[in-house]
Amino acid sequence: MSYQIGLPRRKQRHVNLLFWKTVKSTTKREWEQNKKYLYKIDEGVSKELFSKNSKAWTKAFQRLHLVSDIVDNNLREAFNSSIMKSIFKSIITMLEEIKVKMMTKIVDKRKQCSLWKYNYCSLIKKKFDDNKKKCVDWKMIWNGENGCEVKKGRK
Repeated sequence: MSYQIGLPRRKQRHVNLLFWKTVKSTTKREWEQNKKYLYKIDEGVSKELFSKNSKAWTKAFQRLHLVSDIVDNNLREAFNSSIMKSIFKSIITMLEEIKVKMMTKIVDKRKQCSLWKYNYCSLIKKKFDDNKKKCVDWKMIWNGENGCEVKKGRK
């Protein structure tokens, strides 16, 4: 966000964290809440940010199957940072180094996957277990043909 240049470092970091929290919001309610917090901290940044089409850059407005923990920009940044040393070399050398780096990365990932105890990685298993522990106090109440209502608490 170009507007942040004049902000103090501490406030800039806080605005940055809130920005990513808003981007990664998976529900409209969560997005609205994060938007409100961002407006409280810095109205200028918020106006600039929310003048853009929110459906294009926020998970809350994307279809359900697109909701994931990785935003496309993060993948691009990770890839770019991994090839920084190669960028300053000639094009053929650069492409060769990128190819070798990607091949070794694929082999390493396959080795890691072969060590999995389940059909998914240990980080996903840990996240699932954490969410399962949090959901113990939730109760589903049937509300007829249309579905059910979920409430927190044992009562």
